Amino acid sequence: MNSTNYPLERNHYFYGKLLTVRDFETEQTYYNNKTRLLNRLILGSGVVTGLRVIAVDDKSISIESGVALDDFGREIIIPSNVTLKLSMIDGFSNNDYAKNVYLCLAYDERGKEPIYAASGNSGRGGEVSEFNRIMESYRLFIREERPDPNAFVFERLFTQTEIIYQDELMTVTHTTPRYVNPGDWIHAEITIEKTVQAQRIQFTLSPEIENGEIDPATPEITFEEPQTKQKTKYALRYRLRAGSESNQKCNVSIGQNNCTITIGDKQLLINTTVQSSVQIIDEDVQDRLLRDYYDRPLDQSLFGSSTSAIYLAKLDLMQVGSTYMIEKVEQVPFGEYVHSNAMLAKLGGGAKNFSNLQSSTFRTESVVENLSAEEDPYFKATYNPTASTFEYHVGIPTVDVAKTKVRSGVIEFNKHQDDKESSFTFFKSSKSYVSDEITHGLGDGNVLITLAVEEPSQNTKILQGQIQVFKGSEFDSSHDVEALGSILYPEKGTFCIGVKLNSNRGVGAIRIRWYAQQAHELKAD
Repeated sequence: MNSTNYPLERNHYFYGKLLTVRDFETEQTYYNNKTRLLNRLILGSGVVTGLRVIAVDDKSISIESGVALDDFGREIIIPSNVTLKLSMIDGFSNNDYAKNVYLCLAYDERGKEPIYAASGNSGRGGEVSEFNRIMESYRLFIREERPDPNAFVFERLFTQTEIIYQDELMTVTHTTPRYVNPGDWIHAEITIEKTVQAQRIQFTLSPEIENGEIDPATPEITFEEPQTKQKTKYALRYRLRAGSESNQKCNVSIGQNNCTITIGDKQLLINTTVQSSVQIIDEDVQDRLLRDYYDRPLDQSLFGSSTSAIYLAKLDLMQVGSTYMIEKVEQVPFGEYVHSNAMLAKLGGGAKNFSNLQSSTFRTESVVENLSAEEDPYFKATYNPTASTFEYHVGIPTVDVAKTKVRSGVIEFNKHQDDKESSFTFFKSSKSYVSDEITHGLGDGNVLITLAVEEPSQNTKILQGQIQVFKGSEFDSSHDVEALGSILYPEKGTFCIGVKLNSNRGVGAIRIRWYAQQAHELKAD
């Protein structure tokens, strides 16, 4: 196939012209190549609509109907949902189940309606079978190798990705933007992609920076995979500040001297040192990206591969005994989407936001700062076009949370001899009885004192609140208490209890249960 689709040639018709197969083929090729040329240059390649991949069971997937464009501008249409066993898809091998595989979609053609022709296209005689129609179709297949991260046109235009480490269990990459203004922050990303059954990962990085500096808040990037809820892909983002002079490069070096990767209890050997270079420029970064895009020569703009395909999904497989199961499906893992201009307009896009096309989705980063209770909260949002990332900075004042401490005790009012000359002792209704000072044990400060009448018996009763409501019932108190009260001494950490009865009673003792509560202020994390 002619991957360039040019120069374009069309038929010239005139009276008496003898039309051959070549002329009719030229007619079709002209319009196909013209349409595909515009598809490639204006729309790009990727998923246009639909084509979601769903795991219907442990070993089968379903691909929903949809449309895509490949690197050559050819339309790929899946007209209806397709359900397939993974083992039946071309390219799937059974040698190792604990792995990640990629479901790919490619353009395909196949003959339809075979008929007999008097002679073949080579001009030989005799009856030859030919197809009456060519049906534009598609091909689904599996790739087990992760593609080169710079193989996607918008990724290599706007970012630079280097592979730090790669083996059959894991790939670690480092991504930086192409351009930055002097003194601005550079947002870099470490991506760790592993298989489901790979052991727990630990990662540390202290990047060497030339013509720039690492964010002092995070001089070392560390990652320790959690014990539970592990994933197969992690993104570790950090930032560094570019130098103040333009027309220079901010270089980030990563190698065995400043990076360690441990999987399980084994430290991996990093054999090479990778270097990412971010160009420091004075002009607006978006303007520079646009200029790079439009300055590409035609051959570079139409660059494609005969083996190119669209990566519809990443399938994370888990080995179960002698077989496998589909653990997770990640849709369009490398962001290959065709963006509708109408959709971008609705989202507020345009020529200035062209660099948004580098990614199928916008990413977000958030930084939360704990403020003191006296400081005002704040919210700031910025957009990093080179990484298609919205950055949210939020300041949240600490909240005072009350934690209550409680102490409890019992005080007894014993019989009082109202008349020393009388042999009868009793409590009088006309008199209030006040205890000595009681230390509640919560220190100085305000506390809340709660009082209750306690009547010990076979089943102890503690009457709280307005106990007069029980008068005359089987729950009535034998003490006939009219009122309870307390006096607090905050500076001394003590209190007194007062009690008054409704009537004269000759009882042995009145037991009062007390509760002291104090709230201590704590700063919330």
